[in-house]
Amino acid sequence: MTVAAARPRPIQSRIALPVIGMALFLMAETMLFAGLISTSMVLRATTRQGWNVDALPKLPLWISAANMAVLLTSGWLLWGRQLKGAVALGTIFVAVQGAEWSRVLMYGIRSGASVYAGVFYTLIGTHALHVIAGLACLMWAARKSDNALAVRVCSMYWFFVVIVWPILYWLVYL
Repeated sequence: MTVAAARPRPIQSRIALPVIGMALFLMAETMLFAGLISTSMVLRATTRQGWNVDALPKLPLWISAANMAVLLTSGWLLWGRQLKGAVALGTIFVAVQGAEWSRVLMYGIRSGASVYAGVFYTLIGTHALHVIAGLACLMWAARKSDNALAVRVCSMYWFFVVIVWPILYWLVYL
């Protein structure tokens, strides 16, 4: 009787590869936002002349705070598996952000106006691009509603986008 060479069995992962991939991607995104946030904090601490917010028109705090509530609610809806509601509120968030950017531009706050203005557009613009990408992912997952994995992976990304916003709001608007 011959003994067959023992073959190593493939390791069965309990976590789907797309989930691991999204987790790794979100780690990179966390590093991106950490770099942008820390850069803005260093600039704020060292560039008093260029950070003179009193010389600039006031940002629309209450509209942006209400818009933050819209984005947080979208995350809550997604947590409750109401994908279409989350997409609708995310779309409202982007629309309000666009309207506010138009208003801020009308007030004369341009990216080259001051260090603060540059930080504002960099942080808020980067987040806006992430929200748009998150909406695209959620809409794709909504079409594949029978694919729980697609919804799970896109939800991970959306929750990241939702969590980052209050930090940016506190940093830029307050």
